[in-house]
Amino acid sequence: MTYAGLKSMIYAKLKKDDPRVKAVAEWASKNYTLDENPGMGLAGHYYYMVAFAKAHAVLGEEIVETPDKQKHQWRTDLIKKLISLQQDKGEWYNDKHGRYMESIPELVTSYSLISMESALQPYLTGR
Repeated sequence: MTYAGLKSMIYAKLKKDDPRVKAVAEWASKNYTLDENPGMGLAGHYYYMVAFAKAHAVLGEEIVETPDKQKHQWRTDLIKKLISLQQDKGEWYNDKHGRYMESIPELVTSYSLISMESALQPYLTGR
């Protein structure tokens, strides 16, 4: 839910140098992962990726630098992760954890496509 909060702060016109935005961005850097929903494991993993994608898209940063000084291209990382999780018939679902209805392919496929759209937005719209 941290990413949902970050997105809300940006939509509320808080600036990147606002201490609250900086604190959330720092948390995002320290907890950067697409392998799980930090603190929740695989519960809500696909919803987490939607929030991750939308928050990073509105934040406007292309690179996330983690405390170990690694630089991550979040858009590329997200697309690669989603492709790796796609099932044989083309759908997505959480086959490891069904909490939050993530075992329903129609829901989770929608989440995945929304995440991809957020990651690909500059390439789709030219912005």
